[in-house]
Amino acid sequence: MAEMKDRIQTVFHKESQAFKITMSLGFILRHVTDGRYRYFIPHHNCPLLDYHVSVSSISDLKHVYKELAKANIRNYTYRDRTSTSWKLAFVCSINILIYRTNYSLGDRIVPDHIKNHHAIHTLDKRTKGKPYEDQLCAFRCLVVHWKQTQLAETVHTYYDQCRKYMPLLELPENYEEFQDLSPDDFHDFP
Repeated sequence: MAEMKDRIQTVFHKESQAFKITMSLGFILRHVTDGRYRYFIPHHNCPLLDYHVSVSSISDLKHVYKELAKANIRNYTYRDRTSTSWKLAFVCSINILIYRTNYSLGDRIVPDHIKNHHAIHTLDKRTKGKPYEDQLCAFRCLVVHWKQTQLAETVHTYYDQCRKYMPLLELPENYEEFQDLSPDDFHDFP
């Protein structure tokens, strides 16, 4: 498990944008009676995790590690065996598959050269310098794009409009409970 975490950490440090990650294992089973071996290649059709995990910050890696800890590697390796006579000999490889998004990596810290750029609105902190704790950044971007002046009130107004016009998204009534929204969800937002 520690080696898997090291590999994932290495992938994270090589990436410059957020990504979704999935993994599969290559392993060898040994037949207990006749000593034969079978090798199973790591393949994206046989993922170790049940779903792709999004990674956009160091804190998201903790979620990946938690999912790995929940994954039962023994069950994973035994699901394709033909009989119970085949036992796991060893796990010999891991395939880490990355699906890149076009979002930058970050953990709520905006570098000074971006904050100070005249053409960029960072929207990382409230007017009193306190960082935002909610997940409403997409709605803040709409406020700036449409040149509204009352940021906080207008963000909540746009959130309510989104709930009204896109009921299939099943957004919570209380905006403080809002967690995430895909950019694809905005294609028909008024």
